[in-house]
Amino acid sequence: MTLTRKSIVRTIGQRTRLPNPQVELMLEALIDLWMEALGQGERIEIEDFLILEAVWIRHSGGGRLQQGQVVKAGYKVVLRTRPGKKLYQLLRQKGPSHFKD
Repeated sequence: MTLTRKSIVRTIGQRTRLPNPQVELMLEALIDLWMEALGQGERIEIEDFLILEAVWIRHSGGGRLQQGQVVKAGYKVVLRTRPGKKLYQLLRQKGPSHFKD
């Protein structure tokens, strides 16, 4: 199952009894805030749930090189996620058999 933006808005609306437009506005504000923070090199840490950060790594371009060819090393951004303590424990408890291949 995949949680889409629409299903998130609907579920939060049902659980909180807030109208969906208000929930959608809150979700948009949250996403905008996170994008700004990641764009400025900040790290997002939601206690017990998730750590999210954008990391720049060296990138050689990959592929096969011909003899004498010059390698242009550049950078690319990778989004690094790590589970928080409670999420990590939950995932370890469920084990790999819980996930679909």
